[in-house]
Parts: sequence; C-alpha cells; structure tokens
Amino acid sequence: MAIVGFGFDKINAEKKLNKLPRDSKIESGINITNVEEDSLKVGTAEGILKVKYKFSVDYKPGFGVINLEGYLLYMPKESNEKKEIMDEWSKNKKINPNLVTVFINFILSRVHIKSLELGQDLGLPPHLPLPHIKPQNEESSKKSEYIG
Repeated sequence: MAIVGFGFDKINAEKKLNKLPRDSKIESGINITNVEEDSLKVGTAEGILKVKYKFSVDYKPGFGVINLEGYLLYMPKESNEKKEIMDEWSKNKKINPNLVTVFINFILSRVHIKSLELGQDLGLPPHLPLPHIKPQNEESSKKSEYIG
C-alpha cells in the first residue's frame, strides 16, 4: 500500500468579521467525497485510485471559514485490492476502516498545516492547540541543568 500523490483542487479562506465574538467556537471536519480510478501510471503499476476529500474549519458564529478540497493518489499492492475498494465504494460509499484511517491521517497531516497558514494570513485564531513551553522555576532548572 502506498500513497503516491496528494494535491489541492480548491482552497477557500474568508474572514467575515473583524472581531472574534466572545461566544466563539471552532469546528473542523473532513469527509471522503469520492473514490475513482486514475489513469496515472507509476512504474509498472497501473490502477491508481484517486481519493477525493473535503476539509473545513468553521469559526462560529460567522467569524470565518476555511474550506479545502483535494485528493490523494493511492496505489494498492495487489490488483484485486483496487477492485475490492472500488466495489465497496460503488455499493456503499464506504472504504475499509483500516484504509480510511491511513487516508484520513495522511490528509489531516497536510490540511492542518495549510489551514494554519491560511488562518494566520487572515488573522484567524489557530483551529487546533499549538504547543507552548512554560518557564521553569529556579529550583527545577538547577536540577535539570546539564554540565558535561
């Protein structure tokens, strides 16, 4: 199993209000919208699958929005896997849960970075918690001081 490509088809970010309301809430979501065969050939392998997605960050109530749409390209190890995925998608609009986990985690690793960048450009707050360091007190900093 290999993810061999990723891209954005649509990027939309909008700040609708100048001041963040006190009762604001940030919600994000992702959906796989389609799975289709792609004509891309990678080496000797044929039968790449294009998995399309939509990702959104909604700054409520009405403060702003970020919408990203795109795709990832997936190359199954075996040709029967491609057929199984396409059959399941055609019938039920579902994908094997283990495979969905891989796809969603990969997509999220890319769209969160893009959303943070777009949000920062527009002056929107980060939609996920960023790491922070806390100052150490004098006593604990002496204990962890390294002298080599």
